[in-house]
Parts: sequence; C-alpha cells; structure tokens
Amino acid sequence: MIEQFAYFDVWTSIQGTYTLELFGDGNLQYQATLPVPPNGFFGVYDGNYDPNFWPFAGHYDIDEWELRVTVTPEGGGFNPAAPAQANVKKKGRRRPHNPPYAGLTVQQIGVVSAIGSAQDDVDQYMETIFRAHHQAAYQIDLDGALLNEFTTPTPAIQGAGDWTKLRTLIQDAFDPFNYFHYFGHGSKGLIGIVGVPAESITLAQLQASRLTNTPMNYAILDGCRAGENPVMLEAFIFFPRVIPVQKFLLNGWIPRFGASWNNTKRIEFIVQGTLVYRHFDFWVDYYTKLTEPNPVGFMFRTYKEAYTFAKTPMGLGVNPNTTQNDEAGGFVPQGCYECVFDW
Repeated sequence: MIEQFAYFDVWTSIQGTYTLELFGDGNLQYQATLPVPPNGFFGVYDGNYDPNFWPFAGHYDIDEWELRVTVTPEGGGFNPAAPAQANVKKKGRRRPHNPPYAGLTVQQIGVVSAIGSAQDDVDQYMETIFRAHHQAAYQIDLDGALLNEFTTPTPAIQGAGDWTKLRTLIQDAFDPFNYFHYFGHGSKGLIGIVGVPAESITLAQLQASRLTNTPMNYAILDGCRAGENPVMLEAFIFFPRVIPVQKFLLNGWIPRFGASWNNTKRIEFIVQGTLVYRHFDFWVDYYTKLTEPNPVGFMFRTYKEAYTFAKTPMGLGVNPNTTQNDEAGGFVPQGCYECVFDW
C-alpha cells in the first residue's frame, strides 16, 4: 500500500537469501540483501512515518513503484536450485496535492418535473449544499474553472455535452478534483440515464479512469440505488466498506469517504407533483452538522455524526417539525465513516 505510509510485504516458502530492490518512477529508492527469516516474511517500509501527524503525515511524489525480489535457495554443490524472482509494479494511491482541495457539486437537470416550483426548490437546496461543500474544497464548474460561491449558480448537467465534460473531469483531468456531490439519476452500474451512453458514466469507465491511481477523498452519489453495488463507490474512493478510523491511522491511509442509497429507501423526488422535501432536508441537516466548527474554527464533526443528526434532528434541523427523518433509511456509507470533512 502507498498512501501516507508506504509499506511492501513479501513472503516466500523458500529458505535462503533474498535481494530486494524498491524503485520509484524507475529510480532506486532502497535495496538490501539478507537471509530469509524463518517465517518467510520480510519487506520494506517507510521508517519516517509518524501516525501522530495523520491525516497529514506525508506525500510521495511518485506515480509508479516497482518492487523487485530475488530469493536464492540454500545449498550449493554442482546443481544448486535456481533463484526465484518476482517483480511487482504498483500505482501509488495518493493525494494529487495537499489542501486546499477541488470539489464539484452538480445536479442533473430533468430529475424533477419542470412544472411548478419543484426545480426552483431543488436549485435552492443545491445552492445550500454547494456552499457547505465549499467549506472543504474550492468549487469548480464543468469546465474545471474556479467558481465564486457568492455569484455563480450551482453547476448543472443539461444534456450530452455536459455529460462529456463531467466524464472528462472524472476520468482524466490534469488537476483532478477530489470532492464530489452528485444529484441525479443513477443505478448500481452507472450515474446518469440507464441505456443512454451519451448521458451517463458507467462503472467500467470509472474503473478505467485516473481514479484507480488518485481516488477521490469524498464522493456522494445522490442517485437511484447506486449503493446497492458497493463497487460503484469503491470506484470513486477505493474502499468497498466502512473501515475503522484507527486502521486508517495505523496504516497511513488517506481518509476517504463516500455514501449513496440502497433499495431500502424509496428513491422518489416527486410524489403526486410535490417535491419530497425531506430528502433534501436530510442533506441540508447532514451538511449543517458536518461543517459545524469548533471554537477555533476547524471542523470536527464526523460523517457518522452528521448522518445521525440528519436522521434524527429532533426539531433542531432545517424543518423544526421534523424529529426523525425517514428519508435517512437506506443510507450506505463506505470508507472512513468516523473521519472529518476537510481532512
């Protein structure tokens, strides 16, 4: 694993001597020739990693690591056993840069009816989410340009052309954004419209993108049942399930979090022509708690705390009449659930 703590583990059943070489982008970083331990385990790790500095412990400016290992068996004579060799190349999963991070808050137009005020109401909710999202990551538009949160409306996907822009940003942006909140159609195999390749981004496209090397720190897929398939969020953030924060710290992993919905929740944004306000109230309450500052101005609430508050605001949320928000059912978290928004 290579994130904030680089370590490479090796095991062999052969007793003898090993030679280990670690290369970073073709340059030799470390080498050693030693006896294979009795249990067969050996390797190399970054001895400078200090978990006390996590989650900002370190940054490796290397795109590809290569570990070369040769084990020469014990023995001699006229017919010694042939050495065993192994080469492993691994892309480094890492932050593309240090804070501040770039983020995109985007909605797909056409999810709710254009009749009446539903779209206007969604626009206002998205603006609230956009401003909260800005607390952790400066916001960009679909062209990758910096947005002014006070003068620019939340980015919106209007059609195939905008989907192309979003696909490009996600797949191979030169300076990739790594905070993402998406509201729109989706499924367990894509975001966007099922059966319309020009207006969707598929799981296969995500898995073949730059995300395999530089996953996002944060991804919310507020679409239909994307959480039924944990591989969807895994394609964005690398982690396929909730993992204790202590494991992130000990292993030096970059804190990454994502969430979506499974089929426990009725994914409907319009019921009999009326917007399902509680769905959007959930996100407003979630981000309100998530961005709550401590006395010196830093965020300290975890994603889990934010979800708990949004689920049971007890009249303290955006709607004073809501004690428990049933829209919270079906929420699927993945990654570092006990991490903080702007880590």
